[in-house]
Amino acid sequence: MTQTENPKPPAPNTKTKPPCHIHDNVGSWEVKDIRANVCVNNEDFIEYKGIHYCLFHLPTKDKDIQRFEKSFRNRLEKVRQNLAEIEKLPEEEQVKAKAELRYDFRYVFFPSELDLSNYKFEVAADFSSATFSADAYFSSATFSADASFSSAIFSGNAYFYEVMFSGKANFDDAFFQRKENLVNFSSSSFILSARFQKVVFESKPYFVRTIFYSSVDFKFSTFSESSDLRFSTDNFKGDVSFRSVYLKGYLFFEKSDNEDTNLTPITNMDFSYLLAEKPERIVFRNVLLKPSWFVGLDSRKIVFSLVDWENIKDGNSGIQREVKSVAEKNKGDLQLSYRLLAETLFNLASNSEENNRFAQASNFRKSALECERLERLYRQKTKWNEFKQHWGKHIICRQFFSEAKKTLTESGKLLWKAPIDFVHYLYRYLSGYGEKWFRAFCWLLVIWFAFAVIYYFAQGFVGDNKLGFGDSIGYSLQVMTLQRPEPRPEAGLTRVIYGMETIFAPLQAALLALAIRRKFMR
Repeated sequence: MTQTENPKPPAPNTKTKPPCHIHDNVGSWEVKDIRANVCVNNEDFIEYKGIHYCLFHLPTKDKDIQRFEKSFRNRLEKVRQNLAEIEKLPEEEQVKAKAELRYDFRYVFFPSELDLSNYKFEVAADFSSATFSADAYFSSATFSADASFSSAIFSGNAYFYEVMFSGKANFDDAFFQRKENLVNFSSSSFILSARFQKVVFESKPYFVRTIFYSSVDFKFSTFSESSDLRFSTDNFKGDVSFRSVYLKGYLFFEKSDNEDTNLTPITNMDFSYLLAEKPERIVFRNVLLKPSWFVGLDSRKIVFSLVDWENIKDGNSGIQREVKSVAEKNKGDLQLSYRLLAETLFNLASNSEENNRFAQASNFRKSALECERLERLYRQKTKWNEFKQHWGKHIICRQFFSEAKKTLTESGKLLWKAPIDFVHYLYRYLSGYGEKWFRAFCWLLVIWFAFAVIYYFAQGFVGDNKLGFGDSIGYSLQVMTLQRPEPRPEAGLTRVIYGMETIFAPLQAALLALAIRRKFMR
């Protein structure tokens, strides 16, 4: 629904009282309701820059502050009186009546300091699109129902210290102006969901000891250079989203001082596509994390200190859980989710390598390569299903023979596009993508003894005499280490098998050397 400006007030000589303009950006669908329930209609409207406003919506600090304060307090008192009348109603009627009653201050322009400290908002409070031109004090206030400050503008300091938000809290599109100011939510409690989407924090925000008992969403918000966000595992009891946040300042997450020595997960978080001007200002210390939280974020320079990672050491099952989590945020697109997760795991591997955490880097790299393999399998399955559908459609068709050429051609194209990668399969099974030295060592032993058995059972395989089993083991060892042992193999099949060992054994030895090297250095 589009927003439109109200029509300009009529000329001064008209007998019709000009309506309040409210605000340039007010929505046409809410004009009538605001004029009826928010505007100060018992006083003359004021003309400002050729436009008429009521006392509440007059957008200047030069309006009569005493009259404004009196009207504002009267409006608060009126809500209390209505609430007292509701208490006299039957209990089943009270719930409905309270739901319809609210503190309604939409688009109100507060010309001076506002002090509502310790105030108890017993029904819903709506300060949407309000402008606080000076300091706003809500410290120790209680919001018993929903509270909305969406699109509100705070030109001064904003104090929400020790506030109890019992209902839903909405600060979407709010604007906290000026770097020298602060916005303080410290020690506050949000019982239900808290929304901070698309908020601009030019002021310095504080969330020290703030507790979010349900979800909190900072999606698409902007934090200025002055921001120094510090959170612990005590802060969050529900889902947390910093998706697509633009961060210029600092962001810290660490374990609470009140917890034991075990690493603690910070519930379910989302840092997808977060953009940080200086990624090294993001710090995670002594917490348990998940790779799927960092999809689309360049995590190579983020500081991870004493952290551990879920699902990384669980093989395919762990990767599938991570992919499922990514897919839930990407409209269920599994192929895209595999690719995004693989890219994230490679970035985390680079981070670990740069900070000499080679064992952790190895786990990330194995998971990334395994993720790529699973993505190829998924594409193969998709292509195979397309192939079956294509053949099923045309074989059942009566014009099968006339369609045969076309069917075979299209089927061939589908098979040609199928992402089969034999080299990656060998790389995985022979050495765990160059990360599992023990697997590579076992396969090297298999190659050694397999060729030794062949030499032992082959009569006249090397010269006229049959080798003993011990001699065949030694002979195979010399071949695999390229020592050119005597007697030399005879022509034909014997020479082919001899040559195969001189190829396979050194290659497997190279994979073993690579895996051992990656355990200690890159």
